[in-house]
This record gives sequence, C-alpha cells and structure tokens, in this order.
Amino acid sequence: MVLASEYIIQGDYIISNATFPTYFIKGTDELAAQTRLDAMVFAQRIAPELNITARYVGEEPTDKTTLAYNEAMREMFPNYGIELYVIPRRTDGENIISASRVRRALVQGDWSTIEGMVPPSTLVYLKSDKGKEIVKRIQLMETIKSSGKNKS
Repeated sequence: MVLASEYIIQGDYIISNATFPTYFIKGTDELAAQTRLDAMVFAQRIAPELNITARYVGEEPTDKTTLAYNEAMREMFPNYGIELYVIPRRTDGENIISASRVRRALVQGDWSTIEGMVPPSTLVYLKSDKGKEIVKRIQLMETIKSSGKNKS
C-alpha cells in the first residue's frame, strides 16, 4: 500500500535495544513505559528528521509486546502529526500467519506449508543460497533453544 508520494526507508533502526529492551526480553513490568519512550523517540527525533508523516505497522493479535508498542504509537503519534496505519494480519484460513509459524515450518523443512504463508518472492529468496544460510541459522537457533529447555 505504498503511494506515489511515499518512500520506503531502509536501515538498521527498527526498534532500539537502548530505548526498548523489553521488546527483546519479553514479559517485564517496564513494557508500557518503554513502548511509549520508543514511540516518542521515533515521533520526536526520527520522523521530523526524515519528514515522516505516516507509519505502517502490522496488526498484532497474539504478541503482547508488539500489541503494546502499536497502542503506544496509536496514542502518541497524533500529537506529532503522524498517522498510524495498522495493516491487518494475513491468514491461511482461521490461523494468522506469523514469523513464528514460518520459522517453525522452516525448522521442520515443511516447504508446502511455507508456500502457503509467504509471498512468491520470499519463497524464492528462502530457497536461494543466501536464504539457505538463513534457514540453517534458524534451525540452529531452534536446536539451541530446544536443548536449553530439555535441561530444565
């Protein structure tokens, strides 16, 4: 949903570990304060510098941290003249498509499920040499996480 007068800016900043560590360490009490702080940093510093007047985010019905971050942006952005557009989550029937589901399918090597969840361009990338490296890292991380759970 990119219009002719809009640009997609790419870079390293998405969510800052400095202003929003609870995004990376789930389930802490500081969630509300840190979501507001990160939204404020974006609204006060990043958006004006880059002349950003709208931000597009994905709907988040399952992850409490991302849901809280979306709510903080919804509350704060109008004060800075920034419009927030929440894009509905894509589904495959009754189930939402999430990065977690895609990662699980990648770990299991379930390419038929992956084909139903990702766009063709993503599928081509995942099957490319670079994509295969990423898939291997995802599988390794899952193995490490699983072995840590088994020791508890």
